[in-house]
Amino acid sequence: MKFSRIYQPRNPIFWILVALNFASLALSHIAQTYDLNFMGTAIVMGLAIANALLSALLAWRLVNS
Repeated sequence: MKFSRIYQPRNPIFWILVALNFASLALSHIAQTYDLNFMGTAIVMGLAIANALLSALLAWRLVNS
């Protein structure tokens, strides 16, 4: 298993992974910049966790392909 196999610009999964990393950046910016109530915090936290799990799954698929 080589981590250099993640970089596959011809594979659409790679570009989805890049987009999810930008979404993670946006979610962390929202969490640190804005003073959210409980519901807002729960939504951002849920999206961040789902984003991390999906990113890990896609990275695993790229490494093992």
